[in-house]
Amino acid sequence: MPPALLSRPGPLTPEEFALVKQHVSHGVDLIRQIPDLHRAIVEGVAQHHEREDGSGYPAGLRAEGISLFGRMAGIVDTFVAMTNPRPYEATISAYEALRKISDLGGRLFYAPMVEQFVQTVGAFPVGSRVELSTGEIAIVLRQSTVRRLK
Repeated sequence: MPPALLSRPGPLTPEEFALVKQHVSHGVDLIRQIPDLHRAIVEGVAQHHEREDGSGYPAGLRAEGISLFGRMAGIVDTFVAMTNPRPYEATISAYEALRKISDLGGRLFYAPMVEQFVQTVGAFPVGSRVELSTGEIAIVLRQSTVRRLK
């Protein structure tokens, strides 16, 4: 992808977005050169922008048409994108990213996998310092098994 396009702030034109979407096929072409790479990994890379409701790309796959690795890669890619600097979008906290992804579970992402991801990553790991809504500082002593984002 042209570096100037990837580092440019602001929304992309439809033509620019079509060019950016080609990163999926370029990535697949690159990793296919790795000897003995498991087919599931190639599927994950190929499907990391597919979404449960069919709104993703490049193939517009939906639900069960997306492989296990594609579903996982989509959640992880979204989390990483939200929590790292991008010229066109403000970085958000891990908590906020998990909350947004959680809200998209069942529509864009496979809901049971989103729950597993939230459990695995953990918004507030035990021992973390957090600021409460009251402004007080606290240390996390345990996780809620029911409300993972609280």
